[in-house]
Amino acid sequence: MTIDLSTLPEPNLIRELDPEPEIIAFIADLKMRLPEWHGVFESDPFLKACESWAARLMLEQQRHNEDGRSILLAFAQGGDLDHIAATYYSFAGIERAPGESDVSFRRRIQLAPEAYSSAGSLGGYLFHTLTVDPVAIVDADVWFPAPGYANVAIQTIHDDDNPDAAAQLVAKVDKRLREPKLQTSDVLSVNRLVAIDTAVVAAIDVPFGPDGALIEAEARRRFGLLKSYVERPRRLLATSAITSALHAGNVIRVRLTTPTADIIPAAGQRIRITELDLTMERING
Repeated sequence: MTIDLSTLPEPNLIRELDPEPEIIAFIADLKMRLPEWHGVFESDPFLKACESWAARLMLEQQRHNEDGRSILLAFAQGGDLDHIAATYYSFAGIERAPGESDVSFRRRIQLAPEAYSSAGSLGGYLFHTLTVDPVAIVDADVWFPAPGYANVAIQTIHDDDNPDAAAQLVAKVDKRLREPKLQTSDVLSVNRLVAIDTAVVAAIDVPFGPDGALIEAEARRRFGLLKSYVERPRRLLATSAITSALHAGNVIRVRLTTPTADIIPAAGQRIRITELDLTMERING
């Protein structure tokens, strides 16, 4: 299973920015070097000078932190990510496609070693599938229903509005995965992901006050983040996740009508949320 790099903590070379310990250590060192000095009081201009020095020190440390992140696959962005692909992953000959996001490119870089020898592994199939068109192919699911059989289902930006374009991408992926240089002997099947459509119907109770519209807007924003996450291969839509997303700000209670139970896609499936029917009711909180 491929590690989700976004969940990795920052390494130890990334230092926390906290000027207070630097100021305390500086004053303590100064007292040791100048025993006759009696220290400073809170309004002493010298303390302001210490704070200014510490702030500049934090700016310098932030630059070091950014330099550290720029050489790590999990955190590099833009040109730094391109450089990592061209150096550490030069064996794969991987390049960013025009218009490809950092998230998509980072994922393909991470998958590249699995595709180096052949496409027979799960990661190898994913890499070659996504590389066909990293912008138009949003995601893909790969599974092996039996030994010697491989199924690939793709999710594209055209799924909802242009089935012909989506079908063309399926054909391109199928052609790519059957290239002799990939050396795979699997019986291959390539299709589109099957969408499981569902609407979300809910009501939120909020207290009386002038900020009801703001609360509703925040609830919809949070739900949008959940929607973006779950509309990918095999990601379940949990009723608890919906309730949590809508429980924004001063929401007192979330009453979820639809769906009534968790929706769990199988291999080759994804959830597609067709609408959010959200009503708001003001109550005494």
